[in-house]
Amino acid sequence: GLVGEEFLAAGTPLICANTGGMRDRVHPYNETTRCGNGLLFTANVHQSLLAALERATELFCSVEHYQALRAGAEAAAADVAETAWRWDCELRRLHMCLVTRRAKAV
Repeated sequence: GLVGEEFLAAGTPLICANTGGMRDRVHPYNETTRCGNGLLFTANVHQSLLAALERATELFCSVEHYQALRAGAEAAAADVAETAWRWDCELRRLHMCLVTRRAKAV
């Protein structure tokens, strides 16, 4: 999920399977309304992935649609500062546990 958020923050549209955590973050692009931040495909269905990739290629070739898709991706990005802070705290805690264990072993 964090990598997906990084891509959204960079304004990069996502192509995701319709399973897993990112499926709730990806809103399929609609050419009529020019809304959405990516494309979804049916998991484990080769033809569905191929269709999503072909559609992505078509959207990429249209400047107006690709710009709208990128804007939708960037607008959908979540602030991951809280998540990053929690990971930092947890990694520091684990580091201190290792330091303590090593000190006791000596």
